[in-house]
Amino acid sequence: KSWIDASKNQKPILVIATSQYAFVPIQNIGSVVLEKESSRLYKNQKSPYIDYRVIFEMYAKTLGARFVVGDMILRLESHIKIDQFTMHEYSPLKFRSLTTANSHCVEMDKETKSTGDEFALFANQTKAAIIEAHQNSEHILLLCSRKGLAPTVTCMDCGHLVLCSNCESPVVLHGKDATDNSNYFLCHRCNEKRSAGELCKHCGGWRLKTLGIATEKIKEVILNKIPNAHIFMFDGDHIKTQKQDKKTIEEFYSTPGAILIGTEMALLYTREEIEHIAIVSFDSMFSIPDFSIHERILTNILRAKSLASKTFILQTRNFTSPIIQYVQNGNLKDFIRNELKERKDYNYPPYSIMIRIIIQGTPAKVKEEISHIKEFLSDYELFDYPILTQSNRKISTHSILIRLPSDEWPNKKLVDKLRSLPHYIKIVIGADNIF
Repeated sequence: KSWIDASKNQKPILVIATSQYAFVPIQNIGSVVLEKESSRLYKNQKSPYIDYRVIFEMYAKTLGARFVVGDMILRLESHIKIDQFTMHEYSPLKFRSLTTANSHCVEMDKETKSTGDEFALFANQTKAAIIEAHQNSEHILLLCSRKGLAPTVTCMDCGHLVLCSNCESPVVLHGKDATDNSNYFLCHRCNEKRSAGELCKHCGGWRLKTLGIATEKIKEVILNKIPNAHIFMFDGDHIKTQKQDKKTIEEFYSTPGAILIGTEMALLYTREEIEHIAIVSFDSMFSIPDFSIHERILTNILRAKSLASKTFILQTRNFTSPIIQYVQNGNLKDFIRNELKERKDYNYPPYSIMIRIIIQGTPAKVKEEISHIKEFLSDYELFDYPILTQSNRKISTHSILIRLPSDEWPNKKLVDKLRSLPHYIKIVIGADNIF
């Protein structure tokens, strides 16, 4: 009904929509506005991997409409267009992060120390914020980059990680608390689940120790101190549908003194101000094999900071990282300049476009396919490498990477060749990472 009413309406109208519902057949659209352009939700995570930001720009150009993008910090792609005068400032760009919250950046190595099996999760400022929020019936958001009780489990005798039996990825401990007998190991790659009551499969040792900070561990520590705390969890283990995320956020905001514990996905759905926000741990994100991870980390910090109305706390053990300095100084211009230089030096996007060809099958079949593809695409510089973690030991996964200068895409000859490849070969145009 909304679609029909909008398409038949002769008066000026405003259409507010998500990506897949935005293309109402109206001919006289004057402006296409893309809000929060850095959000990863604009890009499909499954085939056909459409980046709607590209589609919207083409859509506006076809209609002869003004194309406007906005965000707390624009993507590097937009900054390059501004430098090249193919995009201009609709309003002056602001390079300083402004917030009314009382901000703290805490160097955890100096603030706290590990003692035996005790691991201090919270700085003094964070503890004070949690207690203040509980006593004053205020809300608090605690962010962490990992879900579960602990993101890593290792043997203290031989040093080996506890790995998935299927794909050999590091498993994550889940359960009520770190000492509970019903705890289980879960592989977040292939979903293998098994009891945590086991010995080290490498040396037979029993001293398996959890390392790192994850969402369920934060919940466990808080409930030990505040048993009657109203806690809502927001991560991939607890939120599976759009209905769940909406319900969780609404209940959090409507519950006085509520605590929301979540991963970065919580920032995509919290839109109203929250009195206290603390990033408990994000250091593990630096190890993610993604060329845009620094941009992603900074954007998440700025989004969290902008939502806080009274207190914002950033805990880190990576205090010397340039990103921390950018956050503290509030000057984002240097970050953009340095990040662009690094991307250009390493020929990463937005100066190039990365195309991933992914082949999966038996080792012999994959080897044969790689040989054929490399011969078929011999006109291009190719990098081939195995994906070391896969869901079945009898199945091999291999990637072939093509990097082209941005101004050479689309390349009709390459497009035609890619189209002719068998349907069981996965192709990702504009890949965000190489794994």
